[in-house]
Amino acid sequence: MYNKVRTFQNVSSMRNLKFTRNPYLLFSPFLLLFIVIVLFVHTDTMEGDESGYLYFAQNLLHGFYSPPAPGINLWWGPGYPLLLVPFQALRLPLISITLMNAVFQYLSVVFLFKTVIRFAEFRKALLFSLFWAFCFSSYRYLDLILTEPFIIFLISLLVLSLVRAFEGPINKYVFLSGFVLGYIALTKVIFGYAMLFL
Repeated sequence: MYNKVRTFQNVSSMRNLKFTRNPYLLFSPFLLLFIVIVLFVHTDTMEGDESGYLYFAQNLLHGFYSPPAPGINLWWGPGYPLLLVPFQALRLPLISITLMNAVFQYLSVVFLFKTVIRFAEFRKALLFSLFWAFCFSSYRYLDLILTEPFIIFLISLLVLSLVRAFEGPINKYVFLSGFVLGYIALTKVIFGYAMLFL
């Protein structure tokens, strides 16, 4: 009987350990939180650069990005409009785009944890990730069609893939790092200038 109880406790603790060590499950409440924020705060009113990104996504749907000379407009990089193309092509409501922001913000927390856990113990990685998950200043972009949540996701993915790339011989993370870095430069043009400078 004692052995059966011990076995049950071991299996139960292994399940709990598996749950806590799986960052996708561990931080899933934040995905729900971010979705709720978007649902309660989102409006279909355009402000700032939102209409510009949708405009360029529409251009891409019609086979071009910038109007021809002399009206060339390359102020915004094509990375984010490329992401918006399927939403525009399917004529999905604008809230579907901002719900993607909730997913991007959630994944940035998960990828941060997966990066820090490679260098620190579980508790420190958890605290560090929770600090980012509760960073309320990033919440203000969740309901907007802007690049901030997407670029945060890309940077967290880049850091994780770079760490994984340097862990051994050339692997898929080397190529993933290059792709993500290139997409960051397409999304925020300033990163392209920074890469040229480096």
